[in-house]
Amino acid sequence: MQNFANIDQTRPATFKQFEFAVFKLAEGVAKKTNVNLKHEGKPNPKFKILKARIGAATAKFYGDQGKKMTHGDAQKFISTGVIPKEILAMVKTDEPVKSAPVKTKAKPVAKAKPKAKSGAKARFKPSKIAAAALAQLALEENS
Repeated sequence: MQNFANIDQTRPATFKQFEFAVFKLAEGVAKKTNVNLKHEGKPNPKFKILKARIGAATAKFYGDQGKKMTHGDAQKFISTGVIPKEILAMVKTDEPVKSAPVKTKAKPVAKAKPKAKSGAKARFKPSKIAAAALAQLALEENS
């Protein structure tokens, strides 16, 4: 294992350090809320959701302050696994996870077209403009 004592504590944490710190914080919260890491030999979806929420809350906590997690912060979280109250207040652990409702569009229903009877002429209503034009032609022919 590497010796991290020689690294500056104010140096920004790497992505891997941030993720591992979040994992350790999520483990601590999971123990308190009775969420297991594994469920039937597979990763527990509840733990995955909890870890994602803690990661988002941690990123928001540092982002609101205009800072980044430091190497010292990451090492403290990894070694203790104790989540700060400010971050824990942003994490919702009581509410069950709801899946987003799936929106579906109603399929248009095709209307059956009336079939013309054999030997009969199809009937249709001409538009008002066409009817006026036909009436004008009829008047001109009669004159």
